[in-house]
Amino acid sequence: MNVLGLHFGRDAGAAVVRNGRVICHIARDRHVRVEHAMTLDLATIERALQTAKINAVDLDFCAITSTQYIELIVDQPNRLAIKLSRHPNDTTTSTLERVISQRGASLEKMLKGTLLATVYDESGESSTRQKNYRRFLPEHRTKPRTAFHATGWLEDYVSVVGYDRKATLEQISATNAAAVATSPELRQGFHLPVTVELDGAHIPAAFVHHQLCHAASSFFRSGLSRALIMTHDSFSSSSTYQSGMFYYGDGQHLTPFSPHHLAIGALYENVAHMLGLSDGDPAIDLMSLASQGHPRLFDRRFVGNLHDVGARFNGPYAGAWFDLCRERARAQGYDLGPARVKERAIEPINADIAASTQKLFEETMLAAVEALWGLARSSGIATDSLCLGGSAALNAASNSRIARESPFTRISVSAGCDDSGLAIGAALAAYHNVLDQPRPAMDQHELNSAYLGMTYDDKEIGPAFKDRDRTISIQATSSAPESAARDLAVGKIVGWFEGRSEIGPFALGHRAILGDPRHESTVERINRIAGRASWQKLGAAVLETEVNDWFGAGPSVASAGLFSGYVRGAAMSTLGLGQVRIQTVAPEAGDFYHLLRAFHVLTQTPLVVNAPLKPAGEPLIEMPDEAVRFFAASELDALYIDGYRISRRAEAKTVSKAPAKKPGRSTTPNKTVRTAGRAKARSGRRAAK
Repeated sequence: MNVLGLHFGRDAGAAVVRNGRVICHIARDRHVRVEHAMTLDLATIERALQTAKINAVDLDFCAITSTQYIELIVDQPNRLAIKLSRHPNDTTTSTLERVISQRGASLEKMLKGTLLATVYDESGESSTRQKNYRRFLPEHRTKPRTAFHATGWLEDYVSVVGYDRKATLEQISATNAAAVATSPELRQGFHLPVTVELDGAHIPAAFVHHQLCHAASSFFRSGLSRALIMTHDSFSSSSTYQSGMFYYGDGQHLTPFSPHHLAIGALYENVAHMLGLSDGDPAIDLMSLASQGHPRLFDRRFVGNLHDVGARFNGPYAGAWFDLCRERARAQGYDLGPARVKERAIEPINADIAASTQKLFEETMLAAVEALWGLARSSGIATDSLCLGGSAALNAASNSRIARESPFTRISVSAGCDDSGLAIGAALAAYHNVLDQPRPAMDQHELNSAYLGMTYDDKEIGPAFKDRDRTISIQATSSAPESAARDLAVGKIVGWFEGRSEIGPFALGHRAILGDPRHESTVERINRIAGRASWQKLGAAVLETEVNDWFGAGPSVASAGLFSGYVRGAAMSTLGLGQVRIQTVAPEAGDFYHLLRAFHVLTQTPLVVNAPLKPAGEPLIEMPDEAVRFFAASELDALYIDGYRISRRAEAKTVSKAPAKKPGRSTTPNKTVRTAGRAKARSGRRAAK
């Protein structure tokens, strides 16, 4: 069974799930080169179908989601249309559909959309939202509003008694929700049947609630048969379930337990904006900045959900927190002059506000998962497993504290836990929870794979080299991992481009800038090459077999850079990395794994530091030609693309020249570009071992 997942909101994308296995995920922003691009173009959907090697007529179901009241905007309505009616062959059950019918409500009036109205507002009252929305919809520069067809998005689904209760975390913890946990009515209340018409094919489909997609992506990719799930993001700070939910996952079913009414995600992002951090990923920047400061301004009275804090303070949650930080800083004699000045971010006032906000985030998330633990126990449900989803789960330091300090013994966070994984979550929610299909048997590495982008061969790689900058040299090599390891070991900064790109905002080894952590200049050089602030933190990729010796964090915890740790033992002073996001690397990572093994042999160090391979302010590089252009314009010392080594011509002159040979016949270490096919074949065989 083939299910197509479509996400139209921020970080829009398309995914294909076949019989419960994620076949691919195509992120729209990687191709239009606009970070966090919204809405779907037909090209993104076509890439997903092509990667999965299917056509529209091969689809059995389509799952649709969005967020932030972003409507479903179609750029080619003659090829893609969403009909607000059930497909005649769809026999699924939907509580929401029945509720709407019984109430005599108008579905059309329930649908909302803010993107086009904001983008094309010519009133002259420009806002931050309009600035961002115009950036997220790059087509607006060349197309009038009438060029698009839009279907409103549904944000409000089923609600039950207690969902609107102004409950504190302590009150939620004491709630007996046993009836809810086994209720098929509630489980089937967060999707709505519709129909998709794609290239002449009429496909049964469903809208799927944003938070349910987060929960599905987290739970169904965890390998856990039963688990409690918490989703949370920065979408809303109102007392609804839009900012996240507590769920119970059992087999192929997901049941929404209760809203948790958290607003810490919105507060965290708002503080990042108040400190003048980037528009692109301000929360990620705040995580890095927090490591430069001390939580001297922290106040435990802000720990809790909206109803905990609302009973203690008046006014907006984030504003009250920021004002309190400044008041405490003033009383403690801080210099408030650099406050909110990005160029002076690491001065005490900014760094300590960031560190205090990070501590508040961690304490609130801990309090929330403990409330979920209590809710489950009060409801007679015993499981020690927890899945986290939503953009809040990108906070590696918070996840690590939950792993260390919460009652749960197994914590799972999947790559793409943020909105970038919503298309996957929609497809998985539809396949399992809506269509009631069982979960397939998969090993942990297949479940957690982050390498879900497009595949490339010589047809795509060749043109990337054709019009290259004449100052660079391209050589094919049969031993790219060993060559890159040697480059790293002598202090070079290396770009690594391999196979399918990773999902999510972090570099996970297939589109990465790599460096040797033993060299003092590595972090500063990588940040400069990537156009990042000097204080921004890097990730660390470590061999799965060595992670316990170097970090004390097991593979099940640290697989996708979503947990953090400090290098332990004598290596701490040698590397001087501080706290880093940890990615464990197994053979399934392909040649990136072999690179780490070769580096380990050379240096006795089983890890490298990494940052996303991308220009500042852009999404992760996707295509080979983009990687070559980035190298030519950057200070990278070398770039590896699937068996090719790219360097500066000045360096290439030092390499001894071998006699020209016929294509595919060379046996020298540095072959001509014409031998790439054989080199790639050998590289593929290594990855398969």
